Amino acid sequence: MQEIVRRMMKHSNNHFAEQIFVSLPAVKMGQGGYSGAKRLEGEFLNRLGIDRNSIRGEDGSGLSELNAVSPEAVTRLLVGMAQHPAAAHFYDSLAVGGKDGTLQGRMKSEATLARVHAKTGYIRNVVCLSGYADSHKGNRYAFSFLVNNVRTGPSTIKEIQDRLCELLCRME
Repeated sequence: MQEIVRRMMKHSNNHFAEQIFVSLPAVKMGQGGYSGAKRLEGEFLNRLGIDRNSIRGEDGSGLSELNAVSPEAVTRLLVGMAQHPAAAHFYDSLAVGGKDGTLQGRMKSEATLARVHAKTGYIRNVVCLSGYADSHKGNRYAFSFLVNNVRTGPSTIKEIQDRLCELLCRME
């Protein structure tokens, strides 16, 4: 399962994400499906101290236009995952700036190379990047840049997100 999640996260495999989402309740509750998945998701978020009402998730892949989440909720999730027993596996599943996955061609500057581990997201007019940035002083920062109603090309937003990550990596 660890390798499946790693491939899913690094390469943004939405099919894997959807299948894991609806299959997990079969393992945990004896019956798969969306209702059980949403219940397990809500319980997990509550354990991390995240208000379930701050996230509207209609699927497991993030492709539904009915999904809604705030950068604050995503950042809280990242902070919670940093303290979770599976923290190392989660961190290793994220794409690495300038090195692999969906970030292989991004963040190749000296400041960001291999210092940003993050998950990208893109759906019509929405460009997202959330994860961790390690400063040159060794501090790790959780971040979430979610941009809606994009009127420029996604590449412009990605460049801005990359520059913001560079600023985080340069922080003390």
